[in-house]
Amino acid sequence: MQESIEFDVTGERDGIVEVVIDDVSSELTTLQQSWLDFAPKTESGAIDLTKAERFAEGGTHVLYRFPDAPFVIKLMKQNPNPKELEELEKKYAVLYDCFDRDNKQRCIREQHSTRQVLLPGKEPQNAALSIVPYEKCFKSKVKFDFKIEPAELDPYLMEHNKELCDKVNKALIQNDHSESSFDFNDYASVDERIGAILNRLDSDPKLRDIMIEFLNHYRDFYQKTNIIMDAMGFENILFFKDEHDDWQFKIGSVIKHDTGKYTNELFNALHAEKEVDLNSFVNFTHAYFSPANIRAVNVCAMRLGLEPVIRDVMIDSKDLFTIAQRLSLPERMLAYARHGDFEQVGKILEANKELLNFDLRCFWAYALIADEYVNHGQPPKALKGYLDTVSKLPVILPENKDDAKRVHDAKTAIIDRKNIQDKKIMLHQELTMFLPSSLSTTTMTQNYKKQLQESKSESPADMFISYN
Repeated sequence: MQESIEFDVTGERDGIVEVVIDDVSSELTTLQQSWLDFAPKTESGAIDLTKAERFAEGGTHVLYRFPDAPFVIKLMKQNPNPKELEELEKKYAVLYDCFDRDNKQRCIREQHSTRQVLLPGKEPQNAALSIVPYEKCFKSKVKFDFKIEPAELDPYLMEHNKELCDKVNKALIQNDHSESSFDFNDYASVDERIGAILNRLDSDPKLRDIMIEFLNHYRDFYQKTNIIMDAMGFENILFFKDEHDDWQFKIGSVIKHDTGKYTNELFNALHAEKEVDLNSFVNFTHAYFSPANIRAVNVCAMRLGLEPVIRDVMIDSKDLFTIAQRLSLPERMLAYARHGDFEQVGKILEANKELLNFDLRCFWAYALIADEYVNHGQPPKALKGYLDTVSKLPVILPENKDDAKRVHDAKTAIIDRKNIQDKKIMLHQELTMFLPSSLSTTTMTQNYKKQLQESKSESPADMFISYN
């Protein structure tokens, strides 16, 4: 038995879509409810997440899994009200209708609801969550994540590949092919992950077929909803080989808040030099993720001779270069550090040390920058200089207690790491005094490389941010 519903997915009169709710959705709802019935509960009936593994965190969700459970619980960081959850369910209904066709279940279906949960160190509370099947595709031996690496988050990349970025943007976002041709082999310089996928498409005809299906369904979904699917989150869009060695794909939690309409409005405002708060999470994802999301699907479509998936978003390349420079100072330092440009890291740090601090926006970046000093084999004194300065930066704690703890712990971790580094420098100096110079130089060079690599594990857990 099938049920048909109509709803407005875009908030406009012409966005009315009719969707068929099939038996699969009803059966899945029943199955997911049975899973919840078997989940560990407190005496009051709250789902006891203190007994689950917290194995991943993104910008919008925290993921939990009970031992050997056939499902994952995705806890929303924001707590949408029932009406907002209902609207989200409707959007996913369109997604399922567009992708799950011809007796193929391409979507990992999830059900959103509000439940009582118990989190470590807290009282039971209401929280919005979804129940997601833990499918065997995640354990496939041959798989790849259709995941973007936004160039706009890397000012070093944008500066050193300005001409290529301009050509790519004109071809893939502005749909201007007159003077904007580029070599597909160069795309990896803009987005390494998607560049690798283009190479796979060149050498694997079966993968091309399945990619064409994905892109055609995506185009249909976008035309009905104006929603840009989230290819930033880990394995939100997964391509894999099944037990028959055939390529398949699965779509997970790809609906966030990003739309083509809002992306156009935001970049039009930026282009007109209007004030735009890029610290707002919604504005941030539209500015820094949407362009890369659009380029990713459109470049694959172009490589396969298809029409663009998203063709109604127009962004001037100059505005993309502008937002790359509008990243916070720690984020810009991290970009240069990842490319090994520690001279520029030092310049930014020295010129802005009176402005820098540990706050909710950037606290996570400082530890990652320190990691890059190690990864690039920088001299111990260079790392010490960085840690000396950063460990003295002030802390600005947010009102939320959990967020405040994360910021505070990040600063504590940097101080601990500085103290460890100071001890290693002192040990080096002491050994240099007592060992023959030739022996101490050889021994300490080897010892330092080992100790520096160990410094991350000796310090408190690394802080990082990702988006899912």
